[in-house]
Amino acid sequence: MSNQEANPYCRAAKFTSEREAGAVYFRIQKLIDTPEADLSAYRLQIRGVWHVAIVGDAPGQELADELERWLSAGEPVELATDALEFLFRQRAEQSQYGPWVEVHYRPGRRFRFGRE
Repeated sequence: MSNQEANPYCRAAKFTSEREAGAVYFRIQKLIDTPEADLSAYRLQIRGVWHVAIVGDAPGQELADELERWLSAGEPVELATDALEFLFRQRAEQSQYGPWVEVHYRPGRRFRFGRE
């Protein structure tokens, strides 16, 4: 995670298991499910290690503090430029489907859920 104030906003942490990452991801997903938060959350594997990443527009201080608190359950990381570019492309693509979209990928399978 970067300590610098950034817009666009990018924060990430790595976790020792899918379960740990999932617990943090689902909590963050609930926190950002508000019109005031223009953010996307991702739970993904990078080189076999589970990560949770948050990208979008910088949130207000209270939400930013809460997001940091949840991410601190893992080890803060700076994502590589290509990973960040991928996440921002995904965010742009998914925003075409509505204000909230959830996509699950498993090898050979893709599921999309959303609401308008």
